[in-house]
Amino acid sequence: MQSREFLFDPGGRASAPGSSSSSTGIAGLYDLRETLGKGHYATVKAARHVFTGEKVAVKIIDKSKLDAASRGSLLKEVLCMKLVQHPNVVKLYEVIDTRDKLYLVLELGNGDLYDLIQKREQIFKIQRVWLLWELC
Repeated sequence: MQSREFLFDPGGRASAPGSSSSSTGIAGLYDLRETLGKGHYATVKAARHVFTGEKVAVKIIDKSKLDAASRGSLLKEVLCMKLVQHPNVVKLYEVIDTRDKLYLVLELGNGDLYDLIQKREQIFKIQRVWLLWELC
């Protein structure tokens, strides 16, 4: 039987540090699933919203592993993600800030451009240019 991990912020903080929390009101409840990726200070997991069933990705950032410069960069990244609305950019749905971790609830994509190119080495140069053009 597969163990399940639940993410819930009872404090209701659902915004980036230094921004207003009125956009979402309260934090969501997510059933965390398999790990999609792992880095030095963050892990990305597939998840499902318990009430709506919507599938999302949750980037779990361990704040204890961040230095001051990384914290500043992370804040800029979150603020930019909140502002950017484009079909070729992953949407940021919700930010849940706890004492030790920062949870970014993101649109669940089908991989990234690098993965696509690696899987399909037969993509011709013109197709690569077209893909890059579509991103811009």
